[in-house]
Amino acid sequence: MMKGIDISKWQGTVDFTKVAANGIQFAILREGYSQAVDDKFFEYAKGCRANNIPVKGVYHFSYALNAEQAKNEAAFCIKQVEKAGLGKDTVIFYDFEYDTVKQAKKKGVNLGKSECITFTKAFCEYVTSHGYKAGIYSNIDYHKNMYTDELISQYIYWLADYTGDPDYPCVFHQYTSKGSVNGIAGNVDLDYFYDDVVQPESTTATSGYETYTVKKGDSLWKIAARYLGDGSRYKEIMTLNSLTSTTIHPGLVLRISGTNTKVNKAAKKTKKTKTYTVKKGDTLWGIAEKNLKNGSRYVEIMSLSKITSTTIHAGQVLTLPEK
Repeated sequence: MMKGIDISKWQGTVDFTKVAANGIQFAILREGYSQAVDDKFFEYAKGCRANNIPVKGVYHFSYALNAEQAKNEAAFCIKQVEKAGLGKDTVIFYDFEYDTVKQAKKKGVNLGKSECITFTKAFCEYVTSHGYKAGIYSNIDYHKNMYTDELISQYIYWLADYTGDPDYPCVFHQYTSKGSVNGIAGNVDLDYFYDDVVQPESTTATSGYETYTVKKGDSLWKIAARYLGDGSRYKEIMTLNSLTSTTIHPGLVLRISGTNTKVNKAAKKTKKTKTYTVKKGDTLWGIAEKNLKNGSRYVEIMSLSKITSTTIHAGQVLTLPEK
């Protein structure tokens, strides 16, 4: 897990040297809105680069009135990302919010769930068609009332949830809007990046692994000592979970493998599995819905198949639980 910030021109002048020294490990920048670039975008991108703060993503605040305008916003965003010298490993997030709906209504256009989904698809499909990673930003309200789990499962998810640990699986978690960071005047949004690790909904053993939910006071060394018999084997846990930092937080679900009694017992309880070959047009949600009768179980498929992205391709072989 990594700790980061997301910022826009409202943060004003930022001293990125101080930001980096304060332990910030990544940034997400507002690239712009509608057909306008954020006044500080290029300055912030340059400041991050000069201080070795990875720009994990950018977000574009949408004011689209139809799908075509959403697609045009994606094209505009990509141009600015390229101009800023950011690579294709940068996630481009679509940001459809209350003000999107409010401003559209002033123009006589009513936007609801259907439009939110249609616009998001148009934006994200354009982004991925140009070789970039697409993402969706949402708060809890919009997660429940404007989006579908099926759509969210197709892209990198950035969830704003200020109530503690995220209520839904996500790759990025905006956990407060009132953070404090040296080098930034006033409040700033703070985020966690879960290193592309999918947080399973269940802590049952899968595919020979035992899952463990991190508790307060835990460390990777302690967990390795308890489950693998040797604290120095903590790097095995990091590798298995694609962790790039030894920092862990309560609620994080880790997969653990090994040869001790606990792990062997967990392995014996492993459910039977089957394989599925991805076909053109398939989504993880659709596969879970068809084979497991519940689209939200796509996270189990990801865990069993040892994949960390919801992007799948025709011909890929996935592992599914039998039931």
